[in-house]
Amino acid sequence: MKAGKYNIKELFSNKNIEAVIIPEIQRDYVWGKDQVEGLLQSIFDDYINFEGSKSKIHITVHNNPALEKTLSNYYKTLKYSTSIGFIYAYSDFEYPDKYFLIDGQQRLTTVYLLLVAIASKDENFKNQFSKIYFKNSKSFIEYRVREASLLFLNQTIKHNLLHNDAELEEQCWYYNFYKNDKTIQSIVRNLETIKNFLAENFDDIGSFKDYVLNHVQFWYFDTNISEQGEELYIYMNARGERMQSNENLKAELLAKINSQDEKDEWGRKWEEWQNDFWLIRGKHENADEVFNEFLYCIAGLENHKNNKGFFIKNSNKGFAPPTNNQLLQCFRNHSFLTIERYINALKIILGDEILDFCKKNDLYYKWIIHTRNLIRKLLNDNQTNYFIKLDDANRGTEQNRMVLLWSALELFSNVQTFDLDTIISFRIIYNRYHNYIRAVATNLNDVAKFKSIGFEVVISDNSNDEEVLKYKFLSSQKQKSNLHNILSVIWHLEDHPINLDGSYLRNINSIHLIDYKQNPSVEELELIRDKFYELFPIKEDKSVNWDNYAKIISCLITYGKCWNAKVTNSYDNLDFDNEKRIVRDIDAEEDKCFSKFFENYLQANNLIELEKRILIEPNYDDQTEEWLDAIQWYNFQLKEKMWKEGYYIAVGNHNHRKADKHFPNFYRFVNTKGNFNGGNPTILSSKVKTVKN
Repeated sequence: MKAGKYNIKELFSNKNIEAVIIPEIQRDYVWGKDQVEGLLQSIFDDYINFEGSKSKIHITVHNNPALEKTLSNYYKTLKYSTSIGFIYAYSDFEYPDKYFLIDGQQRLTTVYLLLVAIASKDENFKNQFSKIYFKNSKSFIEYRVREASLLFLNQTIKHNLLHNDAELEEQCWYYNFYKNDKTIQSIVRNLETIKNFLAENFDDIGSFKDYVLNHVQFWYFDTNISEQGEELYIYMNARGERMQSNENLKAELLAKINSQDEKDEWGRKWEEWQNDFWLIRGKHENADEVFNEFLYCIAGLENHKNNKGFFIKNSNKGFAPPTNNQLLQCFRNHSFLTIERYINALKIILGDEILDFCKKNDLYYKWIIHTRNLIRKLLNDNQTNYFIKLDDANRGTEQNRMVLLWSALELFSNVQTFDLDTIISFRIIYNRYHNYIRAVATNLNDVAKFKSIGFEVVISDNSNDEEVLKYKFLSSQKQKSNLHNILSVIWHLEDHPINLDGSYLRNINSIHLIDYKQNPSVEELELIRDKFYELFPIKEDKSVNWDNYAKIISCLITYGKCWNAKVTNSYDNLDFDNEKRIVRDIDAEEDKCFSKFFENYLQANNLIELEKRILIEPNYDDQTEEWLDAIQWYNFQLKEKMWKEGYYIAVGNHNHRKADKHFPNFYRFVNTKGNFNGGNPTILSSKVKTVKN
């Protein structure tokens, strides 16, 4: 059988193919309900579009109605057929007309069961099925090395052709040990799922049967014939069809293996991987897009680690994926083994082991769930160029994604078991990603050190940055029984949306709230976390509740200059709206407004009590030239009313260049939403009822 595209009818009724054999090396037929329904729904959706196109698409050829019909049908086939991907097999001269399946068992068996179900409902097709697809009462798909599975499948097909509705488990030929056979149980469940799907969607099955036979298609590749890889690639390009990167790479790698047993083994594993990516495919119809993206990701990583020197520039149309030759070069040295290592790492990240470890040790783990969802999203987006130059200043987004994906895959590759150090190292990667760290090479080097030394590698003696202070503190707590509690509290505090994103904010996630040099106890850490979440509560949709913000700002102003002063269109704009800068005192390094406020708040019963205590009337000096004097006076007079329009105070806008009523050395102080484009800018002096003499 030559390489190329075939429909189901061409495979199952091919006079040169007596049977497709599932060899011993293959795993059981294990597809579940979700996967079967996913394939059925994909075929059904394409069928509906195909049927709808009959009245819409017509190609006119004058004086040649036969050609008109042929071209119209050909166009509809191209546009509305369903592809079930690649089928890999090999032939053996000792078994003429038999093809041994390497990859495609799950899909092919499901489609065959679909034909069985259709035959049980359609009398006309039942006779055709018996003669062509079930010759001599033998299944076209043979589990030859699993005699029980083969006998069961043959009996099941006979039974369905004669008795559509009777339960299989009630038949005399249904043995008790069948209950422990994975393949048999999958056949039973999936056949029922298929029948239910057909019953829900069809009264007349005839046209759908024709669609399945003629328009459900696949690509075939014979792994015995290495030249077929190139032939298939040329054939597909000649037809203007895109060959999926993972399929092409697989074909090339299989062709380089001489041992048939090895080919079988890697073919089986590749099918398992496709099933794994099916489960994380997001909104994609199949696993190809996410599998391709993962291969690009790890190929880019191997390209960097082994100095292959492949670089791809982004064009106006976005990222052009690497060519097959480039992918092959990246994986040539270790081929399937390299891919398997990274896939196993991904399985650990997305699996239950890390969560189970955290639950067992009472560690806060919501951040791990967030990271897993983020990695799935990145692999489904298909927007990352993993072949950029790592020093390209214009590719910060890609570099940041690599910090997360590459570092995580490296951390968990070749890991048999992991300990608390591994989880802490994973957390460091997580924080760096959210702080928009782009030093890819540095992070990969650190990961290598994490695996050999531990998280303490980030500690140095002469630095006051957050990582050093935090992990020096954690290292000192390593022998304490409550270390897990300490970690959980810190991670929960850092995960507050205001704290998590430290990008362009000196990578600060917690030292604005915790003084690690003071060796805080777990009770002190819990108080800090609880009071911060009390100030900035989290709503059910995981967004921040800002109800307290006006009071918080009013309190902060009493401590000093807490705003970010900016010049916008030639006027001064005092920004009180950037809460991430404000809580970190980025613009109040001398006054330390939030730090002082929060220290007092830790001892207060609530915010209202603290506001009453600290918001006292300041001295009034109408000739002052200090911003702070004027802002503090207006803050006391207006309190929360000062922020009716938004958390900005503009001074000097061309529409308001009159002396302020209470502070004539300044233009009017105007509350805005950030600019004067819309809203109702409010002159603060107009809202003050107190008259100063």
